[in-house]
Amino acid sequence: MKYRAEIDGLRALAVVPVILYHAGFAAFGGGFVGVDVFFVISGYLITSIIAGELEQGRFSIGRFYERRARRILPALLLVMLVCIPVVWLRFLPREAEDFFQSVAAVATFSSNLLFWRESGYFDTTAELKPLLHTWSLAVEEQYYILFPLLLMAFWNRGRRQLMTVLALGFLASFALAEWASSHKPMAGFYLLPARAWELLVGAFIAFHLQRRGAQAGSATVSDHAGSLAGLGLLAVAIFSFDRNTPFPGAYALVPTLGAGLVILCANPGTLAHRLLGSRVPVGIGLISYSAYLWHQPLFAFVRYLSHPRPTPLAMALLSALVLPIAWLSWKYVEVPAREQRRFGRPAIFRAAAAVGVAMIAVGLAGAAEAGPQVMARNDRGKSGPIDDGTATIMLLGDSHAEHLYPGLRNRFGAQVADYSSSGCIPFYDVDRYDSRFEPGHCSRLMKAALAKLEASERFGTVVLATMGPVYLTGETFEGGDPARVTGLHVVLESRPELQDRWQIFEIAMRDTFERLLARGKQVVFVIDVPELGLEDPFCDTTGKQVEFLGDTYWVRRPTIERCTVPRAVYEARTARYRELVRRVARDFPAVSVYDPTDAFCDADWCHGTRQGERLYRDLDHLSEFGSVFIALHLDPVIRATLPGGAAAGALFDVRRTPTQGAVEPRSRRTQRATPKRG
Repeated sequence: MKYRAEIDGLRALAVVPVILYHAGFAAFGGGFVGVDVFFVISGYLITSIIAGELEQGRFSIGRFYERRARRILPALLLVMLVCIPVVWLRFLPREAEDFFQSVAAVATFSSNLLFWRESGYFDTTAELKPLLHTWSLAVEEQYYILFPLLLMAFWNRGRRQLMTVLALGFLASFALAEWASSHKPMAGFYLLPARAWELLVGAFIAFHLQRRGAQAGSATVSDHAGSLAGLGLLAVAIFSFDRNTPFPGAYALVPTLGAGLVILCANPGTLAHRLLGSRVPVGIGLISYSAYLWHQPLFAFVRYLSHPRPTPLAMALLSALVLPIAWLSWKYVEVPAREQRRFGRPAIFRAAAAVGVAMIAVGLAGAAEAGPQVMARNDRGKSGPIDDGTATIMLLGDSHAEHLYPGLRNRFGAQVADYSSSGCIPFYDVDRYDSRFEPGHCSRLMKAALAKLEASERFGTVVLATMGPVYLTGETFEGGDPARVTGLHVVLESRPELQDRWQIFEIAMRDTFERLLARGKQVVFVIDVPELGLEDPFCDTTGKQVEFLGDTYWVRRPTIERCTVPRAVYEARTARYRELVRRVARDFPAVSVYDPTDAFCDADWCHGTRQGERLYRDLDHLSEFGSVFIALHLDPVIRATLPGGAAAGALFDVRRTPTQGAVEPRSRRTQRATPKRG
């Protein structure tokens, strides 16, 4: 296959936006489409090679996989070998466990499956995962397990039959991607069935150019127009797309068709050919694979180990630093590995097998070592309800209910059942969906849990908790992971015309309190814990084991004095939400409303630590230590609702700011007041 310099230039146009997007530069909000450009390029190049060799009758599946191994494995192995000691020495147990699981997954080219399955409370923030970007390599390698076999099976049956099979595969994959972008966005993003059509775009171009053959003469008007249109489509995607763009459905046609037009039309003599084929783009394109491999670990480590968070200038410098690192990796690892005279095919396959087994072993061993030290080593990591059939207290809500479970389990044992679902509001008639959840997902789960609560006589008390401010504002506090609220929708199913989230939330909250009280349930509502507004791992820490309430916990003791947010800042952000809760609570005095603010904050600061121990595992989720800490304060509130509990319960005083512990004794009342509407 003839070398095309402009293809390397196109690689540069793919990798640079990806790097700048991951560096956090808002101008490159659609930089993630660089991966889609890579898919098209890969589909074109690999198909050109396979089809050319099949045409000449000399295609070898062994030689094909040898080339893939030489191209992919050496630099990838180097990156993982560099990452392993850094993670082992500096990462917290939870993040270390996640990383070593990803090492094993990368070794089997299944990391896209792992990252697709990882979600919810215990999921590490995406930008802190050193190997997250390997999902795209897994997609390509899964494709190239199947694609050569398909071509071999249909090559001698005629071009028409082969093109028909590929066209049907393209249409099915594209239709699945379009559906998944709205209904199963994480599956659509990470999994091969919804991505295969992008590689097939490159494959169709390869077949077309092979059939057309080389063209002599100067570039045509269509070449000029098509190649410039391709560059324009890429610019539109890079600079106008963002996290809210449904992907990879119809919107992915913009960058994939853009890349396809460049490959098809950027012939010698066109402006696009001169631009992409010039020295700098070609140079970056040659090292693009290494640049792609190195940028994510570098960014993840700096973000994880820095305090405060790296500035935009620091991220710009790191982005520039990626290129010389990539050049060294390309020159001294990639290039030598491709020289067949140094390493023959048997040696490559033996080395690949040995390295794969070793990485799987390292990954499993590392995960097994870190696993027992994980702060939240309890059953909350399982999917679905946690209920042994004897519990009398139901915990219901989103991940901010889930993080209460370890502490409540510590205080109440098997009396607590957890029916929470990450990302879901624990109210009747309300649904929340976004780029992560399809419409009806949360509504279905909450309806099932509330129906269980109503039908079961053993559940006398329900504890409701939710990250209300995030749903109502659509924003996390001081940055964080905006992917959690991408394209957020909150709807009242009985009144779909309502658009105001605050009104929807209040109506659903009132209706839920009224219905549960009418069925004789004791209701405890937990106002959200303060959000730190920073990732707790950025509090520089050292590891140790401590004894707390009769159990051993692995914690990270901060070596800096402050891991805090000003109380005034936190209260200003949540003032409207807290007023909404107060307003509803006045109308439902039989509901116990607990406010944890004074447990986490003094007069000036809200703290991420207590007695030198971590209260949080990320910007707003509690560690197990923090969960036990808040449970100590929640204990009297919940205990007062239980049969045989204290005569006096504990209530957040809605008339004033609560004092230490945020509780005030009250008489336990089961009757309800008539709620006010509006």
